Amino acid sequence: GPARVARAEVLSIRERDFVAGARVVGMHPLEVALREVLPNALPPVLALSSVIVAAAILTEAALSFLGLGDPNRVTWGGMIAEGRAVLRTAPFLSIIPGVALVLTVLGVYLAGESVVETTAVRRSLS
Repeated sequence: GPARVARAEVLSIRERDFVAGARVVGMHPLEVALREVLPNALPPVLALSSVIVAAAILTEAALSFLGLGDPNRVTWGGMIAEGRAVLRTAPFLSIIPGVALVLTVLGVYLAGESVVETTAVRRSLS
């Protein structure tokens, strides 16, 4: 997924006017790639990568919750599943791992979005 997005972005960006202008000014092709193309192609790839990582965390937790994970590993999905048996007497056994899972997934997604925003702001300032 990210490789396809990166390739599509690079193919799109290399045909834009600012890249042609950099070539006309006499920049070396490697310099054009590193200064013009790469910073503009990176944000969509970073955004997609953060979504993929968040989805992988959720998938692992879901599989562990269903009992399809490694029984020798402690995971949030497994902790939530084990807490179901005592949900009425000790709900915190399922709530705390669930909240940790939500916060982690949200944190990964927001970190990816902040990198994209930072890259966009830095690119607009230069």
